[in-house]
Amino acid sequence: PFAELTGERVCAALGAVRVLGAGEVFVRGEQYTSSRVTDRYLTAGLSYSPSAALGGPYQRARLTLAYQLRDGDAVPDAHLVILQGQIAF
Repeated sequence: PFAELTGERVCAALGAVRVLGAGEVFVRGEQYTSSRVTDRYLTAGLSYSPSAALGGPYQRARLTLAYQLRDGDAVPDAHLVILQGQIAF
C-alpha cells in the first residue's frame, strides 16, 4: 500500500525446495521501480539447518550461503557472496 501511494512499485518472487530434510535451495528475484530509478536483485543460494537435522524446527538455527547479483540505477552493478547465520532463542 505505501508503495502505491508514493508511485513506487515493488515486485518479488521466491522459490525454495527442501533437500535432505535439513537443507533448502532457493532463488529470489526482486525489482524496485520508482519515478527515478529501477533496481533489480537476483539471489540464489542454499541453507542448512542444524536444528532440523536434530529433529527441531527448521527456523531455529540455520546457516545460509548465497550469491546475489545487483543491477540498476541507484545500486551500482555488484556481485555479492552472502554468508549468514541465524539462531532463534
